Amino acid sequence: MMAVRNKAHARASIRVSLVVFGLTAAAGVLTVPAASVAGTDCSGRLTPAQQKRCAHPASAVAPSNKLRFVSPNPQTTPPLHGTEPHGQGTVAVLQVNPDSARPYSSDPAGGKSPNQELIVVGRSRGEQRANGTYHGHITIAAVGGNEILGVDTNPGETKGGPLDAVQQQVLNPLCDGTMRQVCLSAVVANSSTTSTGSTNHFEAAKVTLGGATGIDAGAASSDGNISSNGTCQTATGASQVANVNAGGTVLASLVKSSTTSTACQDPSQNKQTDTSSVIGLGGTGVPIPAPGCADGTANTVTGIPTAAPVVCNADDSLPGTNPANGAGGQQTTTPYGVREALDVFLLATTVPPGSASKATTAASESHAVAPPGAAQCPAGQTGTPPNCVPNSGQCPAGQTGTPPNCVPNSGRCPAGQTGTPPNCVPNSGRCPAGQTGTPPNCVPSGNV
Repeated sequence: MMAVRNKAHARASIRVSLVVFGLTAAAGVLTVPAASVAGTDCSGRLTPAQQKRCAHPASAVAPSNKLRFVSPNPQTTPPLHGTEPHGQGTVAVLQVNPDSARPYSSDPAGGKSPNQELIVVGRSRGEQRANGTYHGHITIAAVGGNEILGVDTNPGETKGGPLDAVQQQVLNPLCDGTMRQVCLSAVVANSSTTSTGSTNHFEAAKVTLGGATGIDAGAASSDGNISSNGTCQTATGASQVANVNAGGTVLASLVKSSTTSTACQDPSQNKQTDTSSVIGLGGTGVPIPAPGCADGTANTVTGIPTAAPVVCNADDSLPGTNPANGAGGQQTTTPYGVREALDVFLLATTVPPGSASKATTAASESHAVAPPGAAQCPAGQTGTPPNCVPNSGQCPAGQTGTPPNCVPNSGRCPAGQTGTPPNCVPNSGRCPAGQTGTPPNCVPSGNV
């Protein structure tokens, strides 16, 4: 029985190797569109390239250098894409010489060097920008950091639906133009954004990356959502791919992942949940080649060591920071989570940490930040700003009375005034300018 299992494991690993080699070779024949230029007019009807640039200016997508770190174990530390609050799901990604630094750019089209993702298919993302507004985006397909087709929404916008015309005008030519390296069919993309959140959903009946020797998948979907109820913010990412084939052979029957982050004004309500599974890896079912793939065990490593390792359920999250990162190796503030259901690497090394290429199927991630609470009075005071009073119910030292009607406790009026607090008048014996009479009986001079 052990010999049978080892042979099955070897066959599955060889198929995995062919997948990665096929995808890497495919990178050399892809046609990359020209990048958009500065000065883009973001009004009116936009081309996909203009839409991407307007939605994600360079200053908004670069990750914070202060938070970036090089992971000593990048194969089991999937990258977060940006540090702003967001939920994101991705059907498939191909990288060549993937960057080991974390986190990556928030650009849904794959960003730029050094953390560029060569091919991105089916990425749904809902996010909250630095100015507090919400934004939704779906990258249907992107090559070399340039989006071929996408859907974008700002507050008050809803876009999407079946893309029959786009299938004929864009996706079919894309498939033919890349020698069948990037092919999608029966695509649906729906994005809706309001003042309190964004929901984004992608699905396709069939996805092919890398041609005959690459990945060929059946039904695929992704979701990237974020919302706030004023007290808590919740971000969710999810992705699912069925019937994943590699080089004409079944690689997995069902691959799925999801993450949810909840951050509240009451930190005790914060939550982080990451789940994923790979059913039927290698076409042999559980427990071959690794039982942890199907049952969702985080960071299950299988495949051929160094030559073509496979990682199921790659996970990095906080709370629950991946210990492989070492002290201080968190990608952003708590709570956040990243889960990649199935990663296939080629020529992975530990010194330095990295690999020649990486193919990801069914990735999800999320990060939430608690909404700001109502303005509060300083410590030791109560009420609602600007009407703050000492919370002891007593006037401050040196004063008497009942807040907010506090007067000097000396029983004397302030310097320059006479009378008994709180009935103090100027001590000159004269009424203030513009008034007449004798203090404290002063009236406007026009009334005498």
